[in-house]
Amino acid sequence: MAGRPSFTGVAGSVARAVDEIGDLQVLLLLEQLFAGTSDQVELRRGLGMKAEDFDPLLAYTVEHGFVRRRPRPESGAIVWEYVATEKAEPLREVLSALDRCGLAWPALGDVRLPRAARRGGARAKPDGPEDEVSRVVPFPRPIR
Repeated sequence: MAGRPSFTGVAGSVARAVDEIGDLQVLLLLEQLFAGTSDQVELRRGLGMKAEDFDPLLAYTVEHGFVRRRPRPESGAIVWEYVATEKAEPLREVLSALDRCGLAWPALGDVRLPRAARRGGARAKPDGPEDEVSRVVPFPRPIR
């Protein structure tokens, strides 16, 4: 994958794994495969990518042994499907951990504010949830 940093020569197994994965989109592709998507067009759509960006990503994952292409068993004609390999299987745990983090961490720009702060201080009413997501600018504007 062009334009990515290389960790070749950096000591440690995590650096080696990150270097082999190469691109975070590899993890997103594997997430789709682990969820049961195997069709090339469905995988591309699930990632929201154009074919010219997706095809090299898919080729990279096949070339590096994370994904295998095989004929779809139930089709009469030769229709290919893509499946995660044994090499990719340990990344299922990594994706599961990332999923838990994504659910626990607010999205960029979402901040949980106490009800009193949302409604103007001490006049907060006890009829709503204690915390509510509020859209805010993720970074403060510079003071001029």
